[in-house]
Order: sequence, then C-alpha cells, then structure tokens
Amino acid sequence: MKHLKCITAIAASLAVISLGSTVALSFFSESKSQEILSKISGKIPGLELKAVSRDNGIFTKTGRLYLRYAPDPKERNGIITAFDYKVNLGFLGVSGSFERVSGVGNLDEVMRPFLEKLPHIHGRFSASLFEMGASADLQSEAFSVPLNDGRCNIRPASANLALNAALDGKVRFNLSELDCMSDRNYHGRKAYILDLKNLYAEFMPELSGRALKKMQFNVGAQSFAAEASTLYLIGFGPDDEVKDPSLREGFSLDEPKAILNVGESDVTGLQSLGIQIYGNYAFGMPFIRDDMMIPMHSFRNLNFDAKVSSVDLKKLVKALKNGEIPDLKNLKDFISSPTVFDLKRFYFEKGSETFESSGSSSLALNYSGKLQNLSADFSIKAGKKMVNEFCQNGYGEMLNVLLKNGSIASSGDVYSTRLQLQNEDLKLNGVSLQSVDGNEDDFVGTENSDE
Repeated sequence: MKHLKCITAIAASLAVISLGSTVALSFFSESKSQEILSKISGKIPGLELKAVSRDNGIFTKTGRLYLRYAPDPKERNGIITAFDYKVNLGFLGVSGSFERVSGVGNLDEVMRPFLEKLPHIHGRFSASLFEMGASADLQSEAFSVPLNDGRCNIRPASANLALNAALDGKVRFNLSELDCMSDRNYHGRKAYILDLKNLYAEFMPELSGRALKKMQFNVGAQSFAAEASTLYLIGFGPDDEVKDPSLREGFSLDEPKAILNVGESDVTGLQSLGIQIYGNYAFGMPFIRDDMMIPMHSFRNLNFDAKVSSVDLKKLVKALKNGEIPDLKNLKDFISSPTVFDLKRFYFEKGSETFESSGSSSLALNYSGKLQNLSADFSIKAGKKMVNEFCQNGYGEMLNVLLKNGSIASSGDVYSTRLQLQNEDLKLNGVSLQSVDGNEDDFVGTENSDE
C-alpha cells in the first residue's frame, strides 16, 4: 500500500508542470509555477514538489521537477526522485513530455527489494486555459518481479491523472498483462500459475479543502485465472509421498468488475458505503483429481449491488492503521444505530438457471455491544435444479418439509420464498421456522422408512 501511494504521488506530480506553465503563459511569471506546485503538494499529505528551470524560450521551456514523498512524518527522507520535462506553449494551453531521471534520489534503492531493476518511466502531459484543467499520462516499460520460488512478468503499465480547476482529480492505472509462474514442479505441472490481462483501477476523489468529501473506486480486468497444486498450498514438497499428487485447485474470472462508492459525510461524520460487483466467476476445489479434470463450478453474469449506511470510515481506517480490529462490543463506535443493509440486487446464472434476491436488513447495538432490533426482509428465487443439487448434501428432507408446509413455493422450474426476520422470529413465506422445528419427528420417520 505504501508503494501504491508513492506511485499515486508521482502520477499527481506529472500534471503540475503543465499547470504551472499555463499560469506562466497567462501571467508571464515564473514565480506562479512554484505557487501552483505548493497548492498541489498541500492536497497530498507528505508530498513536496520543486521545479528548477533550465531553458526558458518563448514557446519552449525545459527543466527538472524534484519530488519527495514521506506520508509518515517520522520518516526522515521518504521517497525522492526527479523528472526532466519539456513544455511547449500554445495559444490556449500547453503540452509536453517528461521522463524519470535515473540515479537521482532513492527510488531505485527503495524499489530494489521488489524489482530487479526499475523500468524506464516516461510520459506526456497537457493543460488547457479554456477548460481550466490538466492531465498527465505516465508509462513504464515491461519489467519482472522475482519471487521466492518463481517470477512475475509485468507487461507495460500506465497511469493517468486528470485535474480540473478545483484540483479535484481522477487517477487511473492500467496493467496490460501480468503472469506469474513457479520454478518448482508438482506432478509435471508448475506449483502455481497466474495470468491477469488488462487490469485497471480508477480512483475518483472529490475534495473539500484538504479533506476527502466523497470518492469512487473502480477496479476490473479482462480476465484473471490462477491454479496451484493442492500439495504446494498445504506445505508438501513435490517429492513427498501422498495418495494423489495430481490434486490442483483453480479459479477464473471473466470480465470481473467492482465499484466502491463512499458517500458524503453527514452531520455526525458517518458515510454510506456502496459496492457493486459484476462478472463471470468459476472455481474448482479441486479441478484436477486423479489426473482427471473436473468441471468447475461457474457463476455467470454476476450482479451484486448493495449499500450500507452509515459507517464512520475515518475512525475505522484509523483503528485498522493502529492494528486494532474492532470486536462486536466496540463495533458500535464505528456504525450508526440502526445500521441498514440494502441489497438492491444479487443475481447470477448457473447452467441454464438463475438465482435472484433483493431486500434489506437492519440492526442496532446497545451500549454493551449486543445485537438488538434485528430485522430483515428478503425475496429469493432460484432454479430448482440448482437448489436440488445443493440439497443433495444432506438437506433433501428439510427441503421437502419446507415445500410441504408452504415455506418455499414451487412454480414451474423455480423455487421462491420471502425471508423475514424480527429479532429471533424467522419466517419463510409467512411460516415461522418454529413450525419447521416441530416436524423433526417427520425426518426421523422418513429416515426409518428408508431403512
């Protein structure tokens, strides 16, 4: 996370030269450039920027931008690097290019434990007086990351930063490909294999002064697949004698996407938290057994859309930074009372059938951290084949009882129910769960008749 912040800070600095040059173009004053740099530094705690001009022509300016980033005040030096830049002045804006200066600062040394060699970093930037905004694109060449028992190859990566007149920004990272592979072999296959294509992450904060007002974070990819030897995962060596050395676990994601929204704080400092998840998912545990591939469990067109309100995220993040994991008793310090969970939609397809649910729930914590006023109301629909396959694991008789007493409705190829909870009173389609508990003798009688 620390190095991710470093990359974000570097990306943020790449637009400031264009902003400073735009001001210089307007007011013909070099002193304005450093003033703009200072304002942007103030938006990112721990960031210091300084520009040194080299050649200032009428339409072209060159120089070097020095960057220091130390988010922790206790750090003496932090991360230090520099970029050479060239600015071309136009009628209503500027554009230019930049590249990191190798050997200046300590960035190479800081990243050495993680990278064999820091790749060449370069890019372009532009700013417009007409639009009162600026943008910068940062690019790196392909590079490799050594692992304890393998290697990860990272294809060209890029970052883009856009700033508007209010200095609100949008940061986007792109990674064209990442593949990791172990040097060790288990039963003729690599201990682990990972392949990720076209990863992207977007961070869109909205600021109020130096404070974060609200934000949206998006992350997604074209595909992500991974597999590993089960023996490797649980700590066995490749030559250890086991019953089935071919066992392997695996999963794959196709067009996965997640969106996290943090709402604006209310008068009490609480914020709503929304999350959306999309994509096609498949997993196999295992997906290879006795040298035979087993079809993965797949969930297509997943659509999960939910919202929690309200949470004191600032206090929660601060506690986590201090290594504190809130227990149920102290959870009341971080959430509203009551806290509402709103499930707008949970949908996926499995085979030719679908599952769908929506509803809401709420709970409150008293002064001692105990749950109270727990309530929920959800509608649920699922394909019969899907449910029957799940109930083969010892739940078949329970399903029959729920169908018989009306707790679950059957229509065509679909089962449906309405789950309602009020404290300890759980109902399915208006039928109390206690009435189901009263039919335990029916289970016993059924089991005896099977004998």
